[in-house]
Amino acid sequence: MPTAPLAHLSTVEHVREHTTAETRRLSCRVQEDASRVLLHLRGELDLLGAPKLARVLQECLAATDGKAVVCDLSGLDFLATSGLQVFFEADEHARAQQRELVLLTAGSATEVLRLLEVTDTHSALTCRNELAEVGTPVLATT
Repeated sequence: MPTAPLAHLSTVEHVREHTTAETRRLSCRVQEDASRVLLHLRGELDLLGAPKLARVLQECLAATDGKAVVCDLSGLDFLATSGLQVFFEADEHARAQQRELVLLTAGSATEVLRLLEVTDTHSALTCRNELAEVGTPVLATT
């Protein structure tokens, strides 16, 4: 009987380790110029990676007064609805600040484009096919 709590504890610790490893599957790289922030996303944006993206987008919106935030989706292999929800919430925050959140879809994986199509995201969020449509960053920061 005393072994049950220990077995449960080791299972919880394993889940935490697994969760930590899973969040490494999403990387975010930020570039900034005078008018916008470009956020390059790589990997898988799922339930485990969504909080990481939410934090990065929140930091971008807080630290870059008045600038548009452009999210480059071309490096994503997978996009879940939980990740999509983060974009909708960030868009609300950006609009409240009279700013723009743009999803850059050029070169995106078929699975990512399919989710955007099925959910009709193009009608609710600003989506662009080419970076030239929103400008080109000139100064890179990390």
